[in-house]
Amino acid sequence: MILVTPQPAFLPILRQLQDLDVLTLHPQFTKTLNDTDIKARDLGSLFSENARSLAIQDAVRVVTALVNQPLNTGELSSTVAQYVTNLLPSYLYPRLSDMALLIHGLDEVKPKVILCHNDVEPLTRLLALWARARNVPC
Repeated sequence: MILVTPQPAFLPILRQLQDLDVLTLHPQFTKTLNDTDIKARDLGSLFSENARSLAIQDAVRVVTALVNQPLNTGELSSTVAQYVTNLLPSYLYPRLSDMALLIHGLDEVKPKVILCHNDVEPLTRLLALWARARNVPC
């Protein structure tokens, strides 16, 4: 099983790996691959309800800790300090649940290889870190 990030440059590589189960991070890229006769499935469709529940719990735990134990904002301007104290938790919550879901889902699915076009965007960085922590080639 190989997990790929959405990158059209991967199409020639994936055509050579037809015998592998190809998973993608984005439904639109799954459609693109299937339209070019590369069988692929969306990773998110494989996540269990347990993974989804754990992800929400993790996000709530982190945001609750941030609200109950605010960061030290003494060195920040008042505008930034107000944002960090009042708005950062609500900004982070949906992103944290997405990231936690990706981690829990990957732990369930256990891809053997991850083909990632970069490791600087939040989700692709998370893929690379997950792979490194579990000795999965990336």
